[in-house]
Amino acid sequence: TITLTVYSIRDQELINAVLSLPHATYFPHLACELRDMWVKIDQNIISDLDVDDLRDDIEDINDMLMYFQDIFNLAIPELTIALSNSLLYYAYFPSIIGSLGCMSKNPDINSYSASIYFLNQTYDYIKEPLFINALSCGLFLENIPTQYAKWIEQISKSPGSYKKKYRSKDRRV
Repeated sequence: TITLTVYSIRDQELINAVLSLPHATYFPHLACELRDMWVKIDQNIISDLDVDDLRDDIEDINDMLMYFQDIFNLAIPELTIALSNSLLYYAYFPSIIGSLGCMSKNPDINSYSASIYFLNQTYDYIKEPLFINALSCGLFLENIPTQYAKWIEQISKSPGSYKKKYRSKDRRV
């Protein structure tokens, strides 16, 4: 995609701009989209959705996971950290780990079997050690750190819209 081309330029000013508002919300929005796609698929499995539609939805998730790995493959530490944090905070801890640990009573999290499947897909497609190690710690630590537990107990709201604040007449470019 065009973003991978932009990221691969490896210009520090460009990376700083990508990680600053309003662009910094890109990774959280992707993570929320992934989480929402998981919930949609899980609900569609329960409602006996057409197999072809379900396959299309799963392929969309796999494409997204491959895109994340492509970003990780650029080996730009700032992007790796920003994407990892967004995925863990907005998607994996509240939705996947929350459902596997049964720590959350939120009906919007995935079923156990769907979470196992999504986790398997993640380990198949994403190989970035920073992300995989943090995810694995969340899955296997006997005493999960307090901050992680807070992420699991409630599904984070999607990042707020920045349009009003950052697209106003007062914004300096």
